[in-house]
Amino acid sequence: MKKETDNWLSAKGCLAIFPEIKYGRHIGIVIIGDSEGLSNFAEILKQLADMDQNSMDIPTGARAHIQLVPEAHLAAHSSTVEICRADAKGTNEFPPYLEDEIVLRRKEKKRRGKASPSFKKV
Repeated sequence: MKKETDNWLSAKGCLAIFPEIKYGRHIGIVIIGDSEGLSNFAEILKQLADMDQNSMDIPTGARAHIQLVPEAHLAAHSSTVEICRADAKGTNEFPPYLEDEIVLRRKEKKRRGKASPSFKKV
């Protein structure tokens, strides 16, 4: 059975996603790719963000999500990555562990204006 994501969840370019570990400790996540791979990743995120969950064949309260798998969507040495919408179908509820964080970020965004990510040279 063909899923809605089958049309846009295809590997394009080179993209790797993996944990950064130093001295045996997880310190971050690395997302690295060529221009086409990063553009495709951005498109996947945009498609998931714009997806109409209410028209999907998933139960009320479920969340649309995708999995990016090494050798299918990502470079072979990548970790499997699950990307999930936080808002639930039909209820727009967030998981309890995100609720406080989302409220705080919305208040901070209103107070400061739109924040931008920081870039570092690697």
